[in-house]
Amino acid sequence: MASRDRLTEVLVAANRPETVVGQENNDNNAAPMPTTSGANLNVFFQEVNAITQDIDRFRENINRISNLHSRSLVTITDLEASENEQQLDRLTDETTNLSNNLKNRLKKMESQNLRLTPSGSEALARIPHYDGLKKKFMEAINAYRDTEVAYQKQLKQRMERQYRIVKPDATQEEIDAALESNQGNQIFQQSILQSTRYGEAKSALQEVQSRQGDIKKIEKTILQLAQLFQDMEAIVVVQQETIVDVVNQTAETEKILKTATEDITRATDDSKRARNKKRWLFLIGIIIMIVIVLVIYFAVRKPGSGGGNSSSTSSAPASAGDASASTAASIPSSL
Repeated sequence: MASRDRLTEVLVAANRPETVVGQENNDNNAAPMPTTSGANLNVFFQEVNAITQDIDRFRENINRISNLHSRSLVTITDLEASENEQQLDRLTDETTNLSNNLKNRLKKMESQNLRLTPSGSEALARIPHYDGLKKKFMEAINAYRDTEVAYQKQLKQRMERQYRIVKPDATQEEIDAALESNQGNQIFQQSILQSTRYGEAKSALQEVQSRQGDIKKIEKTILQLAQLFQDMEAIVVVQQETIVDVVNQTAETEKILKTATEDITRATDDSKRARNKKRWLFLIGIIIMIVIVLVIYFAVRKPGSGGGNSSSTSSAPASAGDASASTAASIPSSL
Protein backbone atom coordinates (compact mmCIF):
# COMPACT_ATOMS: atom_id res chain seq x y z
CA MET A 1 0.00 0.00 0.00
CA ALA A 2 2.81 2.40 0.86
CA SER A 3 4.58 1.72 -2.44
CA ARG A 4 1.36 2.30 -4.36
CA ASP A 5 0.73 5.61 -2.57
CA ARG A 6 4.30 6.69 -3.30
CA LEU A 7 3.85 5.80 -6.97
CA THR A 8 0.66 7.84 -7.07
CA GLU A 9 2.40 10.88 -5.56
CA VAL A 10 5.19 10.70 -8.14
CA LEU A 11 2.73 10.37 -11.00
CA VAL A 12 0.65 13.30 -9.73
CA ALA A 13 3.78 15.48 -9.55
CA ALA A 14 4.84 14.44 -13.05
CA ASN A 15 1.50 14.86 -14.79
CA ARG A 16 -1.70 16.31 -13.35
CA PRO A 17 -4.58 15.40 -15.68
CA GLU A 18 -7.69 17.53 -15.87
CA THR A 19 -9.99 14.51 -16.00
CA VAL A 20 -12.61 14.53 -13.26
CA VAL A 21 -12.68 11.10 -11.64
CA GLY A 22 -15.46 9.52 -9.62
CA GLN A 23 -18.39 10.99 -11.54
CA GLU A 24 -21.31 8.73 -12.14
CA ASN A 25 -21.29 7.34 -15.66
CA ASN A 26 -23.69 4.71 -16.84
CA ASP A 27 -22.17 4.50 -20.31
CA ASN A 28 -20.57 1.11 -20.79
CA ASN A 29 -18.44 2.31 -23.71
CA ALA A 30 -14.93 3.06 -22.49
CA ALA A 31 -13.57 6.48 -23.43
CA PRO A 32 -10.18 6.63 -25.18
CA MET A 33 -7.39 6.33 -22.67
CA PRO A 34 -4.82 9.15 -22.24
CA THR A 35 -1.66 8.90 -24.27
CA THR A 36 0.72 9.13 -21.31
CA SER A 37 1.18 6.00 -19.24
CA GLY A 38 1.86 8.03 -16.10
CA ALA A 39 -1.40 9.93 -16.57
CA ASN A 40 -3.22 6.63 -17.11
CA LEU A 41 -2.08 5.27 -13.77
CA ASN A 42 -2.70 8.57 -12.03
CA VAL A 43 -6.34 8.62 -13.17
CA PHE A 44 -6.66 4.91 -12.51
CA PHE A 45 -5.51 5.13 -8.88
CA GLN A 46 -7.82 8.08 -8.24
CA GLU A 47 -10.72 6.04 -9.59
CA VAL A 48 -9.66 3.07 -7.44
CA ASN A 49 -9.87 5.29 -4.35
CA ALA A 50 -13.25 6.70 -5.42
CA ILE A 51 -14.73 3.24 -6.06
CA THR A 52 -13.35 1.97 -2.75
CA GLN A 53 -15.13 4.80 -0.91
CA ASP A 54 -18.40 4.08 -2.75
CA ILE A 55 -18.19 0.38 -1.91
CA ASP A 56 -17.74 1.35 1.74
CA ARG A 57 -20.81 3.59 1.45
CA PHE A 58 -22.68 0.68 -0.14
CA ARG A 59 -21.87 -1.46 2.92
CA GLU A 60 -22.94 1.35 5.26
CA ASN A 61 -26.30 1.46 3.48
CA ILE A 62 -26.66 -2.29 3.96
CA ASN A 63 -26.17 -1.86 7.72
CA ARG A 64 -28.75 0.93 7.79
CA ILE A 65 -31.21 -1.21 5.84
CA SER A 66 -30.66 -4.05 8.31
CA ASN A 67 -31.41 -1.70 11.22
CA LEU A 68 -34.61 -0.51 9.56
CA HIS A 69 -35.62 -4.14 9.00
CA SER A 70 -35.12 -4.88 12.69
CA ARG A 71 -37.12 -1.80 13.65
CA SER A 72 -40.05 -2.85 11.46
CA LEU A 73 -40.29 -6.16 13.31
CA VAL A 74 -40.80 -4.60 16.74
CA THR A 75 -44.08 -3.23 18.02
CA ILE A 76 -44.34 0.41 16.88
CA THR A 77 -47.18 2.80 16.15
CA ASP A 78 -48.74 3.12 12.71
CA LEU A 79 -47.05 6.51 12.23
CA GLU A 80 -43.64 5.15 13.16
CA ALA A 81 -44.20 2.15 10.89
CA SER A 82 -45.06 4.47 7.99
CA GLU A 83 -41.97 6.64 8.55
CA ASN A 84 -39.79 3.56 8.84
CA GLU A 85 -41.17 2.19 5.57
CA GLN A 86 -40.52 5.48 3.76
CA GLN A 87 -36.95 5.59 5.01
CA LEU A 88 -36.45 2.00 3.95
CA ASP A 89 -37.81 2.64 0.46
CA ARG A 90 -35.59 5.71 -0.05
CA LEU A 91 -32.49 3.92 1.23
CA THR A 92 -33.21 0.85 -0.91
CA ASP A 93 -33.55 2.98 -4.05
CA GLU A 94 -30.33 4.85 -3.22
CA THR A 95 -28.46 1.59 -2.66
CA THR A 96 -29.77 0.13 -5.91
CA ASN A 97 -28.63 3.18 -7.89
CA LEU A 98 -25.24 3.07 -6.17
CA SER A 99 -24.77 -0.61 -6.98
CA ASN A 100 -25.61 -0.05 -10.66
CA ASN A 101 -23.19 2.87 -10.78
CA LEU A 102 -20.41 0.75 -9.27
CA LYS A 103 -21.08 -2.04 -11.73
CA ASN A 104 -20.83 0.32 -14.72
CA ARG A 105 -17.62 1.92 -13.47
CA LEU A 106 -16.01 -1.47 -12.91
CA LYS A 107 -17.09 -2.59 -16.38
CA LYS A 108 -15.51 0.54 -17.84
CA MET A 109 -12.31 -0.13 -15.94
CA GLU A 110 -12.35 -3.73 -17.17
CA SER A 111 -12.73 -2.66 -20.81
CA GLN A 112 -9.75 -0.32 -20.44
CA ASN A 113 -7.67 -3.15 -18.99
CA LEU A 114 -8.50 -5.38 -21.96
CA ARG A 115 -6.99 -2.83 -24.33
CA LEU A 116 -3.60 -3.05 -22.61
CA THR A 117 -0.78 -5.48 -23.36
CA PRO A 118 -1.16 -8.24 -20.70
CA SER A 119 2.57 -8.35 -20.00
CA GLY A 120 2.98 -4.57 -20.00
CA SER A 121 3.92 -2.64 -16.88
CA GLU A 122 0.64 -0.71 -16.85
CA ALA A 123 -1.44 -3.87 -17.01
CA LEU A 124 0.62 -5.42 -14.21
CA ALA A 125 -0.10 -2.32 -12.09
CA ARG A 126 -3.83 -2.04 -12.89
CA ILE A 127 -5.22 -5.56 -12.96
CA PRO A 128 -4.46 -6.58 -9.32
CA HIS A 129 -6.17 -3.42 -8.04
CA TYR A 130 -9.14 -3.93 -10.34
CA ASP A 131 -9.44 -7.55 -9.25
CA GLY A 132 -9.42 -6.47 -5.60
CA LEU A 133 -12.20 -3.92 -6.20
CA LYS A 134 -14.31 -6.45 -8.04
CA LYS A 135 -13.90 -9.01 -5.26
CA LYS A 136 -14.77 -6.45 -2.59
CA PHE A 137 -17.90 -5.35 -4.45
CA MET A 138 -19.09 -8.91 -5.01
CA GLU A 139 -18.63 -9.63 -1.30
CA ALA A 140 -20.75 -6.56 -0.52
CA ILE A 141 -23.45 -7.80 -2.92
CA ASN A 142 -23.50 -11.14 -1.14
CA ALA A 143 -23.76 -9.38 2.23
CA TYR A 144 -26.76 -7.36 0.98
CA ARG A 145 -28.42 -10.49 -0.36
CA ASP A 146 -27.88 -12.32 2.94
CA THR A 147 -29.45 -9.38 4.79
CA GLU A 148 -32.53 -9.45 2.57
CA VAL A 149 -32.90 -13.24 2.77
CA ALA A 150 -32.65 -13.13 6.57
CA TYR A 151 -35.34 -10.42 6.75
CA GLN A 152 -37.56 -12.38 4.37
CA LYS A 153 -37.28 -15.39 6.66
CA GLN A 154 -38.16 -13.30 9.73
CA LEU A 155 -41.21 -11.87 7.97
CA LYS A 156 -42.46 -15.31 7.03
CA GLN A 157 -42.01 -16.50 10.60
CA ARG A 158 -44.00 -13.51 11.84
CA MET A 159 -46.76 -14.14 9.29
CA GLU A 160 -46.85 -17.77 10.38
CA ARG A 161 -47.45 -16.69 13.99
CA GLN A 162 -50.23 -14.37 12.81
CA TYR A 163 -51.85 -17.19 10.86
CA ARG A 164 -51.82 -19.44 13.92
CA ILE A 165 -53.64 -16.71 15.80
CA VAL A 166 -56.41 -16.94 13.22
CA LYS A 167 -56.30 -20.75 12.98
CA PRO A 168 -54.45 -22.37 15.89
CA ASP A 169 -54.97 -25.91 14.56
CA ALA A 170 -53.47 -25.16 11.12
CA THR A 171 -50.95 -27.62 9.79
CA GLN A 172 -47.54 -26.56 8.49
CA GLU A 173 -48.64 -27.43 4.95
CA GLU A 174 -51.60 -25.07 5.21
CA ILE A 175 -49.42 -22.29 6.54
CA ASP A 176 -46.83 -22.75 3.79
CA ALA A 177 -49.57 -22.73 1.17
CA ALA A 178 -51.01 -19.52 2.61
CA LEU A 179 -47.62 -17.81 2.66
CA GLU A 180 -46.52 -18.92 -0.79
CA SER A 181 -49.88 -18.56 -2.55
CA ASN A 182 -51.15 -15.31 -3.98
CA GLN A 183 -54.50 -16.28 -2.47
CA GLY A 184 -53.12 -16.04 1.05
CA ASN A 185 -55.29 -13.05 1.96
CA GLN A 186 -58.43 -14.93 0.91
CA ILE A 187 -57.41 -17.85 3.09
CA PHE A 188 -56.99 -15.48 6.03
CA GLN A 189 -60.36 -13.85 5.37
CA GLN A 190 -62.07 -17.23 5.34
CA SER A 191 -60.31 -18.12 8.56
CA ILE A 192 -61.49 -14.86 10.13
CA LEU A 193 -65.11 -15.71 9.40
CA GLN A 194 -64.62 -19.09 11.05
CA SER A 195 -62.59 -17.78 13.99
CA THR A 196 -64.09 -17.08 17.40
CA ARG A 197 -61.39 -14.43 18.04
CA TYR A 198 -62.59 -11.95 15.44
CA GLY A 199 -60.70 -8.89 16.72
CA GLU A 200 -57.33 -10.60 16.88
CA ALA A 201 -57.94 -12.32 13.58
CA LYS A 202 -58.72 -9.03 11.82
CA SER A 203 -55.60 -7.39 13.25
CA ALA A 204 -53.55 -10.37 12.12
CA LEU A 205 -54.98 -10.08 8.62
CA GLN A 206 -54.01 -6.41 8.37
CA GLU A 207 -50.46 -7.16 9.43
CA VAL A 208 -50.20 -10.09 7.03
CA GLN A 209 -51.36 -7.89 4.16
CA SER A 210 -48.70 -5.33 5.05
CA ARG A 211 -45.98 -7.98 5.40
CA GLN A 212 -46.84 -9.54 2.06
CA GLY A 213 -46.08 -6.21 0.40
CA ASP A 214 -42.72 -6.13 2.19
CA ILE A 215 -41.97 -9.67 1.03
CA LYS A 216 -42.65 -8.73 -2.58
CA LYS A 217 -40.24 -5.80 -2.30
CA ILE A 218 -37.60 -8.06 -0.78
CA GLU A 219 -38.05 -10.66 -3.50
CA LYS A 220 -37.58 -7.92 -6.11
CA THR A 221 -34.39 -6.74 -4.39
CA ILE A 222 -33.04 -10.29 -4.15
CA LEU A 223 -33.65 -10.83 -7.88
CA GLN A 224 -31.88 -7.57 -8.68
CA LEU A 225 -28.91 -8.57 -6.54
CA ALA A 226 -28.78 -11.99 -8.20
CA GLN A 227 -28.69 -10.32 -11.63
CA LEU A 228 -26.04 -7.88 -10.43
CA PHE A 229 -23.90 -10.73 -9.14
CA GLN A 230 -24.25 -12.56 -12.47
CA ASP A 231 -23.17 -9.41 -14.33
CA MET A 232 -20.08 -9.16 -12.15
CA GLU A 233 -19.32 -12.84 -12.72
CA ALA A 234 -19.53 -12.20 -16.46
CA ILE A 235 -16.90 -9.50 -16.05
CA VAL A 236 -14.77 -12.06 -14.23
CA VAL A 237 -15.03 -14.49 -17.16
CA VAL A 238 -14.06 -11.85 -19.73
CA GLN A 239 -11.16 -10.62 -17.62
CA GLN A 240 -9.93 -14.06 -16.59
CA GLU A 241 -7.78 -14.65 -19.67
CA THR A 242 -5.90 -11.39 -19.13
CA ILE A 243 -5.43 -12.16 -15.44
CA VAL A 244 -4.07 -15.61 -16.29
CA ASP A 245 -1.60 -14.06 -18.74
CA VAL A 246 -0.42 -11.62 -16.10
CA VAL A 247 -0.05 -14.38 -13.52
CA ASN A 248 1.88 -16.54 -15.98
CA GLN A 249 4.17 -13.65 -16.89
CA THR A 250 4.78 -12.96 -13.21
CA ALA A 251 5.50 -16.62 -12.47
CA GLU A 252 7.88 -16.83 -15.44
CA THR A 253 9.69 -13.70 -14.27
CA GLU A 254 10.04 -15.09 -10.77
CA LYS A 255 11.39 -18.35 -12.19
CA ILE A 256 13.98 -16.49 -14.28
CA LEU A 257 15.02 -14.37 -11.30
CA LYS A 258 15.37 -17.46 -9.15
CA THR A 259 17.52 -19.22 -11.76
CA ALA A 260 19.70 -16.13 -12.19
CA THR A 261 20.16 -15.86 -8.43
CA GLU A 262 21.22 -19.50 -8.22
CA ASP A 263 23.68 -19.01 -11.11
CA ILE A 264 25.19 -15.94 -9.44
CA THR A 265 25.53 -17.84 -6.17
CA ARG A 266 27.29 -20.74 -7.90
CA ALA A 267 29.59 -18.35 -9.79
CA THR A 268 30.48 -16.58 -6.55
CA ASP A 269 31.28 -19.89 -4.85
CA ASP A 270 33.39 -21.01 -7.81
CA SER A 271 35.27 -17.70 -7.78
CA LYS A 272 36.00 -18.07 -4.06
CA ARG A 273 37.27 -21.61 -4.55
CA ALA A 274 39.45 -20.49 -7.48
CA ARG A 275 40.98 -17.68 -5.41
CA ASN A 276 41.67 -20.06 -2.53
CA LYS A 277 43.26 -22.52 -4.93
CA LYS A 278 45.53 -19.80 -6.34
CA ARG A 279 46.62 -18.80 -2.84
CA TRP A 280 47.55 -22.38 -1.96
CA LEU A 281 49.44 -22.83 -5.25
CA PHE A 282 51.32 -19.57 -4.61
CA LEU A 283 52.29 -20.68 -1.09
CA ILE A 284 53.35 -24.10 -2.35
CA GLY A 285 55.45 -22.47 -5.09
CA ILE A 286 57.20 -20.21 -2.55
CA ILE A 287 57.95 -23.20 -0.32
CA ILE A 288 59.35 -25.14 -3.28
CA MET A 289 61.56 -22.21 -4.28
CA ILE A 290 62.87 -21.86 -0.71
CA VAL A 291 63.68 -25.58 -0.62
CA ILE A 292 65.51 -25.37 -3.98
CA VAL A 293 67.56 -22.38 -2.83
CA LEU A 294 68.54 -24.14 0.38
CA VAL A 295 69.51 -27.30 -1.48
CA ILE A 296 71.68 -25.33 -3.91
CA TYR A 297 73.27 -23.35 -1.09
CA PHE A 298 74.27 -26.40 0.92
CA ALA A 299 75.35 -28.27 -2.22
CA VAL A 300 77.80 -25.51 -3.25
CA ARG A 301 79.22 -25.12 0.23
CA LYS A 302 81.25 -28.42 0.52
CA PRO A 303 82.79 -29.68 3.76
CA GLY A 304 86.52 -28.49 4.50
CA SER A 305 86.41 -25.65 2.05
CA GLY A 306 86.54 -23.19 4.93
CA GLY A 307 90.19 -24.33 6.13
CA GLY A 308 91.79 -23.94 2.67
CA ASN A 309 90.60 -20.42 2.47
CA SER A 310 92.17 -19.61 5.86
CA SER A 311 95.69 -20.94 4.74
CA SER A 312 95.59 -18.92 1.58
CA THR A 313 94.68 -15.86 3.53
CA SER A 314 97.45 -16.27 6.09
CA SER A 315 100.14 -16.92 3.44
CA ALA A 316 99.31 -13.78 1.58
CA PRO A 317 100.55 -11.39 4.31
CA ALA A 318 103.75 -13.44 4.72
CA SER A 319 104.63 -13.12 1.06
CA ALA A 320 103.97 -9.41 1.30
CA GLY A 321 106.38 -9.14 4.26
CA ASP A 322 109.17 -10.99 2.41
CA ALA A 323 108.79 -8.69 -0.54
CA SER A 324 109.12 -5.61 1.68
CA ALA A 325 112.26 -6.97 3.37
CA SER A 326 114.04 -7.72 0.11
CA THR A 327 113.19 -4.28 -1.19
CA ALA A 328 114.62 -2.64 1.94
CA ALA A 329 117.88 -4.67 1.63
CA SER A 330 118.41 -3.75 -1.97
CA ILE A 331 118.19 0.00 -1.37
CA PRO A 332 121.59 0.50 0.48
CA SER A 333 123.55 -1.59 -1.98
CA SER A 334 122.47 0.53 -4.78
CA LEU A 335 123.46 3.65 -2.90
